Amino acid sequence: MQTARHNNHFLLPSKNQGFALMTELASLVIFGFGMLALSTLSEKTVSASSESLQRTHASWMVNSLISRMSMNVEEARKLAYTKNKVNCNNANPNDRTVADLNSIFCKGANTGEQGMAQTKPIDVMGDVDWEITCTDSDGSDALACSKNSVFNITVSWEAAGIGTLNSRKSISYDYNL
Repeated sequence: MQTARHNNHFLLPSKNQGFALMTELASLVIFGFGMLALSTLSEKTVSASSESLQRTHASWMVNSLISRMSMNVEEARKLAYTKNKVNCNNANPNDRTVADLNSIFCKGANTGEQGMAQTKPIDVMGDVDWEITCTDSDGSDALACSKNSVFNITVSWEAAGIGTLNSRKSISYDYNL
């Protein structure tokens, strides 16, 4: 009779039965929340990286405009570096201002000296726009911008694409010429 009692003891439910399953379930829930947090962090990192890249390209555009205007001061003082000068269909412009603006603001690839394609910054950004204004230092002459006038160059773009980049962004620089 003693063996029968011993066998019945194993058939009765224990207070700890199913505890291992509950701990595994709890650890799965904690792991799931951790993975969710990591995926959100990853999206924000990619979004910030994309915005940083776009700001870098916009800075390059402004610096390139400043360099080209410094080499073509006479036209820059006439405020010739305007949007209506861009003609991306003209591969060989006769006007230096048009050539300068086309090289900065037209989409596509340029062929480098060794035949390698170089992507233009405008390919990375959305709808790019720019504006150049001048605070004239001498209003008495006929020039729109006299010597030592302050040029304000603003480049803006549609930061559409990854993550929360869905608004218009811009950078602005002042430059004496």
